[in-house]
Amino acid sequence: MAVVSPSVVAVPESVFASPFDSALGEEVVKRWLRRLDEDTRSSYFYNFRGWLLWLWRIPEWSRKTPTQLLDWQENAKGRQRRILLDLMIDYVDEKGGSYTGMKSRLSTHPNIVKRLQALQKA
Repeated sequence: MAVVSPSVVAVPESVFASPFDSALGEEVVKRWLRRLDEDTRSSYFYNFRGWLLWLWRIPEWSRKTPTQLLDWQENAKGRQRRILLDLMIDYVDEKGGSYTGMKSRLSTHPNIVKRLQALQKA
C-alpha cells in the first residue's frame, strides 16, 4: 500500500494504489494539511490516517471518504451530529488514550467540523 507523505501537497493520482490511499489523497485532506504547521503536519496526518483505518472497520462507515464524512456531518440533524465525535472518542479509548487528552488536543481547534467544512467549500 502506498503511503501518502503529509509533507507533499501535490501528489499525482497514480501514486494511490487503493481506495484508502485515494481517500487520503482527496483535495479536502490536502487543503487541511497545507494549513497545518510543518512541524505538526505529519503527526496530524498519521493520527487521521489511523482513525480513518479504524473507522473503515465499522460496516456502516466502511469506505466513507473524508469528503463523504464531511457531507454526512453537514446533513446530520439532532443527536446524529455527535456520532463522528463519539466515534473519535471510541477510537482514542481503544488506542489507550484518554478523553481528557483528546479534548486538550482538540481544544486548540474549536469548531473543528466547521473548519473542515469551510475547507471543503474553499
